[in-house]
Amino acid sequence: MKKTSPNFRFVSALMLVFAVIWLLIGAITFSSAQPAYQLDSFGPGPLMQVVLREAETPVQKRLLPPGYLQTAPQLATINVTYVGNWDQNAKNAFEYAASIWETKITSSVPIEIEAEWTNLGPNILGGAGVNRLFANFPGAPMADTWYPIALANKIAGTDLDPADVDIAAVFNSAFSGWYFGTDGNPPANQIDFASVVMHEIGHGLGFFGSMAVDTGDGVCGGTGLGCWDSIYPYVYDRFTENGAGMPLLSFPNNSTQLADQLQSNDVFFDGANANAANGNAPVELYAPSTWEPGSSYSHLAQSFDGTPNALMTYSIAPGEVQHDPGAVMLGMFQDMGWTMYNLSPASFLPIVYNGVQPTPTSASNWTTILP
Repeated sequence: MKKTSPNFRFVSALMLVFAVIWLLIGAITFSSAQPAYQLDSFGPGPLMQVVLREAETPVQKRLLPPGYLQTAPQLATINVTYVGNWDQNAKNAFEYAASIWETKITSSVPIEIEAEWTNLGPNILGGAGVNRLFANFPGAPMADTWYPIALANKIAGTDLDPADVDIAAVFNSAFSGWYFGTDGNPPANQIDFASVVMHEIGHGLGFFGSMAVDTGDGVCGGTGLGCWDSIYPYVYDRFTENGAGMPLLSFPNNSTQLADQLQSNDVFFDGANANAANGNAPVELYAPSTWEPGSSYSHLAQSFDGTPNALMTYSIAPGEVQHDPGAVMLGMFQDMGWTMYNLSPASFLPIVYNGVQPTPTSASNWTTILP
C-alpha cells in the first residue's frame, strides 16, 4: 500500500478547514438574507353581525354613481363559495356587493369567502368573521399584532393560508323580508340584501377588534367574544381609545376597568386617515352601557346613522340602502394597512332620502342631501 506523506496530510487538513469556514460563511450569508420574522397565526376570529332595526323616516339610501362598476378599475379579486340553498337572485346581489369592494381595496392575492345560507333566528340578518389571523408576517407594519388574513395576505403579497378560505359569512335564510335587487330601490318593508353583504364583507376585511366583556371583566385578545386570550391585540385594537385619548390597551386585561371603558359610550378609533375623513376628529365607535356580543366595539356609533358613513353601524332599517363604504371606514382601513383606491370623489357619494336622487352634471359635483 502506498503511504501518504505528512505534507499531503497537512495540506488536506488545511483544505478541509477552509472548506468548513467557507460553508459557515455561506450559511451565515444565507441566514442573514432570510426575513427576520416569526410567523404566528390563530383562528377563527370573532363573528360580527348586523341586526334589524325598526323602520324610520326619512329612509336613507346611499347609491353609487351611474355606471360606477363599468368605469371603476378592479383592484382586488373576491371569490365566493356558496353553502346552502341559495336563491340565484341572492347570489347576484352578493356578487354585486363583492364587485363594489373589488374597486375599493387593492390586493394581488385573491380573497376567498365562504357564504352560508342558514337560519340565524329572529332579528339577526347576517354575520361574518375571519378563519385566521396572522402576526409578524413579512412586511407587517406593526409587530406582535394580529392582522385578519385577507389584510395579512395583501401586505405579505402571498397567500399565508392557501388551504382555507379567508372570510366565513352567514346570512339568515329564515328572514322573509329580503330584497335581492341591486338597483337600490327596496320596498319600505324589505331589507336590501346587497347592503347587508357590503357590511359583512367589511367585517371580514378587518372591521373588528378583539375586546369584549366577559363575566364582568374586559378582555383583549383571542376571539373577542369570550375570555380565550391570545398573546397579541388585533390591529384594530391598536387604534382604540377613550374620549380622554387614553388607549384601551393601557387598561389592564381581564379587568373591570377595561369593562367600564368598553361600556362607556365613550370609545373612539384614532387614526390619521380615519380622523381626516371625520372632520379631523377621532371616530366614535358603538359602546353601549350594556355589552352586546357581535355589535359592541366593532361597529361605528349610532351617531353615524343618517350620514355618508352609516354602512358599519350595527343595524339596518327596512328600505335603507348602503352601497358604499364611506370615507370614514376607508380611512380606518387605510390606517390598519389596506391600500385604498377612491374614484374621486366616490368617497363622498350622495345620501338619498325617500327615493329622491340628485342628478350630477359631472363626476366631480356629487352632493350630500341631508334631512
